[in-house]
Amino acid sequence: MQTFKKIDQLIQAEQRGNPAEFLSTETDLKETDAYEFQQKLVSRKSRTGHVPSGFKISMTSPETQALADTDEPAYGTLFNRSLIKNNASVSLSDLNEPLLEPELIFTFTEDLSDSPSAEEIISKSLVSPGLEIPDSRFQNWFPRFKLMDLICDNAFTGRVVTGTKAVPANTLDLADISMNLERNGIPVASGHSSSVMGDPVLSVQWLAGKLCSHGCKVKKGMIVSSGTFIPPVRLTEGKYTAHFSSGGSVGVNAVP
Repeated sequence: MQTFKKIDQLIQAEQRGNPAEFLSTETDLKETDAYEFQQKLVSRKSRTGHVPSGFKISMTSPETQALADTDEPAYGTLFNRSLIKNNASVSLSDLNEPLLEPELIFTFTEDLSDSPSAEEIISKSLVSPGLEIPDSRFQNWFPRFKLMDLICDNAFTGRVVTGTKAVPANTLDLADISMNLERNGIPVASGHSSSVMGDPVLSVQWLAGKLCSHGCKVKKGMIVSSGTFIPPVRLTEGKYTAHFSSGGSVGVNAVP
């Protein structure tokens, strides 16, 4: 596989709205090689004004891991252009085939160590409600993808909406937060933070260890989208709002 040619194809697919074919139809990369591809993609985008701002964690439940025939999560890099404000509008025409996932967003006030304890993560972070909008540069991607496709395509990073109410993580019982999602005021789904590896803090802990194995780390000022409370839902036109029992809500307006 010609790596840089394939990276250019994914970047062009995003810029032009012309989805590419799965990479897995041409080759079969091991996980380590797929993450090397992802890092080269991130480096290429970083040279064109996309500033890395944090990470997203995918497949944090057995159900979502089963989609990619794996037994652990995967991660991707969030860029400044990936982040949108609470209750902002997102244009569906700017996306390919977007999904929606309610999550908790961690914002770090200090660097994390390479192998942080749960206590370290909690003491160094603020938490806010969030909505992740996964999307892919591949055509007809969900749920047909393979693990290497997800990793190579930066874990299907699309957009992340962050709520305005961020509180110290040590003021919350992060393993026991419920969430209700509405579309145009009508209930769509409900979920619980225990769906995220039993506790979103464990999801962040997994991320820190995985990043360390790749020579990276979570740094002060970065955000981490920690994993979905529910199976992903298709994002269609409408006003979506997620209400969290920890306090606060977060919304996004999907427009044509």
